[in-house]
Amino acid sequence: MRGINYVTANKIVIWQPPYRFAWRVGLPGMPGIAQIWMFDLQPATGGCRVTNGVALTLYTLPTIPPLSMLRDSIGRGYAGSIVPTLHNLAAMLEVPAPTEISSVSEPPAELVGLLPPADLLGGAVMAAAALAAAALNRLARRS
Repeated sequence: MRGINYVTANKIVIWQPPYRFAWRVGLPGMPGIAQIWMFDLQPATGGCRVTNGVALTLYTLPTIPPLSMLRDSIGRGYAGSIVPTLHNLAAMLEVPAPTEISSVSEPPAELVGLLPPADLLGGAVMAAAALAAAALNRLARRS
């Protein structure tokens, strides 16, 4: 990712073929540091409606400052990051680019419910995760 090599463990957490799937991405040996990504693909007139969602461990924390500000910032970043991906997919498939795109910065509650509760994490680990997420968010905005 952005020139950084790392190892993750992936596990399918929702599997409803052919249209809906989600997977958990985490650090091996650290189940509390996780993300859950989801795609829901539904046939629509003239194409396909794509719903993409992501939930981070950060979303299991209380929504109080400064955590709420970090959460909002990261949510907006992830919500905006799908747009270039959709355009790239359309180009690869040689189909028209999306004409209607809407984004929501809050993750689907269903995905947040699949994350381990924040109280299972030590304060130091959670602080490190929040700092890492903030750093990655800054890097994402620069590129």
